[in-house]
Amino acid sequence: MVKRFSFALLCEPGHFGMKRKFDPDRPEMVDMPDPDPILLRGELNNLRKINRRFAGAAFEREILKLAQRAEPARQLEILDLATGSADLPAEILQLIGRIGRRAKVTALDRNELVLEEARAFTSGVRGITFVRGDILELDYPDESFDIVVCSLALHHFTRHPGG
Repeated sequence: MVKRFSFALLCEPGHFGMKRKFDPDRPEMVDMPDPDPILLRGELNNLRKINRRFAGAAFEREILKLAQRAEPARQLEILDLATGSADLPAEILQLIGRIGRRAKVTALDRNELVLEEARAFTSGVRGITFVRGDILELDYPDESFDIVVCSLALHHFTRHPGG
């Protein structure tokens, strides 16, 4: 029996040279429980631009490296945390397909309106399952995914001593 690999790729703009400041007292549009749909769509478009600009080639290299470590005959299972408009899952599926691999992406976000926008943005993309959920309360067994991606969301979490 071959043990499944578990990898995580965490992307924040600061990792690629851009710093972002998050104020927990002023939530971002994607964090609001009932955002204006037009403003939300604009914010998700901005986040896609940031992903394209700051993830780019480095992100692609890392995804491909991780994909090549997993058992070749098996479909890759990928989890995208705080998926936003699901632009990264769509990109990942395209990348994985280019190297002849099969993949399925679980795109998780806690905001249902964000997920609705993601479904619309990726309407022609096969292989993405959308799930409403909280990053801090994941209910997946260990090693359920080969790759875990989290882009533009880590700045939302505070650091706790010993945590």
